[in-house]
Amino acid sequence: MTFSIIEFEDGLQVVPTKWLCDDGTRCKWPSYVNPNKVIKSVTSLEEPKEDWHVHQVIRNFGAADSYEKAIQKMRGCERFSDVESDNDIMSKRKKRQTRAKKILESSSSETDFDESQSLLSHFPAAPHFTKPLATSTQLSCKEKPQGKKIAVATMQVQSSDVLPLENSVTVPTQELRAVSGTSLSGTENQIDKEFHKLILRKLNHLIYKVDSLEEKLMSLGDRNKVVVTDEEVCIQKLFPLKTFEEVDHCESLLKDATFCDKLILSLKVIGGNHLQGSVTNLLKRMLTNQLATEYSWLGAKGKKNFRKLELSHVVMRVVRFHYPSATETEVSIIISNWLKHAKKRCS
Repeated sequence: MTFSIIEFEDGLQVVPTKWLCDDGTRCKWPSYVNPNKVIKSVTSLEEPKEDWHVHQVIRNFGAADSYEKAIQKMRGCERFSDVESDNDIMSKRKKRQTRAKKILESSSSETDFDESQSLLSHFPAAPHFTKPLATSTQLSCKEKPQGKKIAVATMQVQSSDVLPLENSVTVPTQELRAVSGTSLSGTENQIDKEFHKLILRKLNHLIYKVDSLEEKLMSLGDRNKVVVTDEEVCIQKLFPLKTFEEVDHCESLLKDATFCDKLILSLKVIGGNHLQGSVTNLLKRMLTNQLATEYSWLGAKGKKNFRKLELSHVVMRVVRFHYPSATETEVSIIISNWLKHAKKRCS
């Protein structure tokens, strides 16, 4: 046979049969580091060299004529060894179970007892106290409205005969009052007063927090409100401008920075779906079409120059509030076209 299936200390390997030495108890192995060279030397049946390592053979599982058949046999041997090891474990486990069963049967046969002896005896009778009693506790109840009286229950216990109880239950004061019908002592009254004071302090603290939250909400609401003063109402009444005199009057008012800011604030509510719509809506609000025919953006063809008016700067500031990226060129083109077509809108 050309190849042999050999078990080394690190597992099974397929080796050429001529690598075996010392009557098959030892085997030579290539000293190559590259595993591909090792496989090539096995498949090519390379002659063993003097510098090769010699390893101990644990077991020889057989031989084969070709490398492929040897690989198949090696895989079968691996499965067989795994099954064999599993069977060994199961057999050992069965032996342990059988041995435990025998020990249990022998112990049960040796131990015979009467079931009646395993039953607990009756509880012992309660002890009778014959010593003189040192302390006593008396619980009494008042008469019922129907006139029937409840017998006074007296319980006297010698302190030395009482054992300490674990997990004892403390009866609330309200239940003691309901049972005994007696009034609270001075210490308990003081505790109630302190408790009432604590509750009042907590309530006052909650009320203070609620009031502070309401004030903050009101301040936030005031910030969102747009307060329109009488002066701003007058500003809104300036538009639309119809004559040159009104334009001159508006220009003189716009020289005041406060007035200009208020005018821009009132015109910010005028918007549009896009840049052109926002600019044209502002111009419609500020000028009539008849007055717009007398203006052009640069004052060409004998018309008045709209660019030099303060109104143009107002339009620019309002538009950039809604469209910060809008350039002056874009806005000027829209204003120029709107003034250019004012005559068509009048007819």
